[in-house]
Amino acid sequence: MVGVEVPAQSYVVFEAHGVNDIGATYHKILNEWLPNSNYQAGNGPDFELYPDTFDSGNPDESVLYIYFPVK
Repeated sequence: MVGVEVPAQSYVVFEAHGVNDIGATYHKILNEWLPNSNYQAGNGPDFELYPDTFDSGNPDESVLYIYFPVK
C-alpha cells in the first residue's frame, strides 16, 4: 500500500456492488451521469474506497465506493 495526499476538491460518490461492477459503474459515470449533470470532470484523481464492511472473501458481493472529481 502507498499513502497519497489528495488535494481538496469536490467529488461525487458512486456505489459499486462488487469488484465486477467497477467497470460498469465508471461507464455509467462517464457516459450517463456526467453528460446529464451540471458538472464537468475535475482535474484530480478518481479513486475507490473499500470500507471496513468490504468482505475480501466475497469481493463480488461487497459494496465499495468510487469517488469521481467534479467542477
